[in-house]
Amino acid sequence: MRFVSFVAYSIDLEIYAYVSTSDWNEFLSVREDLMLRIIDIVQASGTGFAFPSQTLYLGEDDGLDEKRSRAARDPEDPLLPGRGLRRDLGGRLKRRPTRAHQARAKSRAVPAGRLRRPLSG
Repeated sequence: MRFVSFVAYSIDLEIYAYVSTSDWNEFLSVREDLMLRIIDIVQASGTGFAFPSQTLYLGEDDGLDEKRSRAARDPEDPLLPGRGLRRDLGGRLKRRPTRAHQARAKSRAVPAGRLRRPLSG
């Protein structure tokens, strides 16, 4: 027997056994008997073989998202994301300002200290 290597999940040993037979079935029988005896020797010494294992954890989710559930039931809902609508404090539907609206509002803002001229004279 030779110690061959440390591998990620094992310590590899090589066992050489010479079986003087030309019958393949007899060779397989002798090899099986040899391996079973090795298992018996390891178990009799109070230890065993380690086999790769895997642990699977199952979790439970928090349930359905109400907004997405509503979207699945009613695709015409005006409050869905991407529709550009929101409710104001009074519960009325209002259009959300787009980036273009925000840019125009910024450009019309009056700098501090300046007064606007009246539109009509």
